[in-house]
Amino acid sequence: MHELDPADAEIYCRKSQAEFIDRTNLTMLLFLKETGQFIGASGLTRMDWDTQKFEIGYWCRTSLHGHGLITEAVNAISEFAFKYLNAKRLEIFSDDLNTASWRVAEKSGVQLEGLLKNERKDPDGTLRNTRVYAKIAARY
Repeated sequence: MHELDPADAEIYCRKSQAEFIDRTNLTMLLFLKETGQFIGASGLTRMDWDTQKFEIGYWCRTSLHGHGLITEAVNAISEFAFKYLNAKRLEIFSDDLNTASWRVAEKSGVQLEGLLKNERKDPDGTLRNTRVYAKIAARY
């Protein structure tokens, strides 16, 4: 994600707030508790309330990679989704070449279900593979 200018940041925040209220996308900004430093964002997207299935998405500032902060966020969001939203299934989709992203899923106890080969294209036309991870509610 590129740095937004103030006007674009305001549009992003207003759109995210509306989606949060509407329960179509629960974006959560992440900050360090000790200092208030902005870490990145995570949350629940592609929300399917009929099947109680949600996708967890995330990104982190490059300067804070490797500290376990996103893994901590994914664990907390998973607990929130299962406990308060009655989620039955949580999914994480990660580019096969984005090792840091899929390692977050694995460290969070989300199981690899498969690899979607040539599932999407990069802007330059290169075909890419996507890893599909899921975590299922312990009991219904």
